Amino acid sequence: MPSEMSFGYLTSVVMDGAYSDMRKHRLIVKTMLEFVEADQVKGFYPKNLFSDNQSLECFVFTDNKLLIFKEFERHISINVLKLNQITAAILEREKDDFPDETVKLSFSTGEEIAFVPKSDSNSHWYERFKENANEIFKLICKAP
Repeated sequence: MPSEMSFGYLTSVVMDGAYSDMRKHRLIVKTMLEFVEADQVKGFYPKNLFSDNQSLECFVFTDNKLLIFKEFERHISINVLKLNQITAAILEREKDDFPDETVKLSFSTGEEIAFVPKSDSNSHWYERFKENANEIFKLICKAP
C-alpha cells in the first residue's frame, strides 16, 4: 500500500485498472486529468472513495483554486472555487489517544466543505486521509 493517497496514485490505479472495484471511477478520473495537470496539484482529497452508497467527490487544490469533481449516477460535475473566497478554515482535533480530525472550510459563496477522514475513508486508509486533510489545512493557512 502506498504511503499517501495522492492525485497521482489515484489516477494511476484507476486508469491502469489495478483494482477492479476502482474501475467504476474511470470517468471522473479522465475528467480530472483533462482539467488538471498533476504538477499543479497542491492538495488532494477523495471523499467517499470507499463508499458504495455515496458519490465520489474529489477535491483538487491548486495555488489559487479548488476544483471539486463529483460523480452522479448519470454525469460528472466540476465546481471551481477560488481559494481567496475562503472565509473560514477550522481544524477540529479530538482530545484522546487516537484523535480524529475534521477540517472545515467556509466560502463567501455560502459553500461549506468538511473533510472527515474517519467517515470519508476506511480503516486501512484513515491515516493517509487524515494527513491529506492536515496538508489542505496547512495550504489554506499559508495562502495570502
